[in-house]
Amino acid sequence: MSFFGKLIMNKQHGKEKAAGSKIEVFLIPTKIYQEKLLGIVKNAVQEFKGRLLYISLNKPAEKIIETLQKNGVDAGRLLFIDAVTKDIQAGISGQGIVYIPSPQNFDQFNAELSQILEKEKFECFIFDSLSTILLYQPDLAIVKFTHDLITKLIVAHACGKFTCLIEDVNSTLIKDVSMFADEVIDMSEQRQAAVKTYITKKEEAIAKLENELKAIKEAYALKFMSDESYLKSKGRVESKLESLKSKRRNIKY
Repeated sequence: MSFFGKLIMNKQHGKEKAAGSKIEVFLIPTKIYQEKLLGIVKNAVQEFKGRLLYISLNKPAEKIIETLQKNGVDAGRLLFIDAVTKDIQAGISGQGIVYIPSPQNFDQFNAELSQILEKEKFECFIFDSLSTILLYQPDLAIVKFTHDLITKLIVAHACGKFTCLIEDVNSTLIKDVSMFADEVIDMSEQRQAAVKTYITKKEEAIAKLENELKAIKEAYALKFMSDESYLKSKGRVESKLESLKSKRRNIKY
């Protein structure tokens, strides 16, 4: 089992937490980051009935809303905290966006984020992402900020979902926050398991078709099939086999 697999099994049993709060850290490979992030947001919208907060350090909120809407996610359920847009706007826009400074101006960023968390009622907070915030401040300052943020979530009885790139797994921040979290989810392992299941199903389907093709050839050799029926049946099975084998070759690990 990987280091983070062990972390999943070693929750902070001695740490008392407010009812309803759960802190999760998602480790996501760069290649599938956007895909998995979308899945996390979708699941959160389905899981929670109340409002959700989503802070983005990577993309403008309007772009995120557009992506969610294209994928059938009710973006109206979320209040977006945009820490990316250069032209800072005061207050909340008609689209449900709050604009705050980027973490480059860290004190102001932290202060305005804290004000939002104190003002808004919400059930879940999605933080996108820990990897990005590492670009702005030394590890120790970010660790303190993240601890304070998690404490605020616990006091608010809210869940926290923190994303980060698995490539940053050895950073002080990720290791520290992972130990403080209730669950660490290695999404690369999830993908590998899904790929293995997919391959197994394809192999079973290929074996079944190969047996069917063998039976067709044997039936034709014994004169149980006409030339026309043989060619039609053989062509149908070979076409399916080629399609399945092509899909198997193109699987991305």
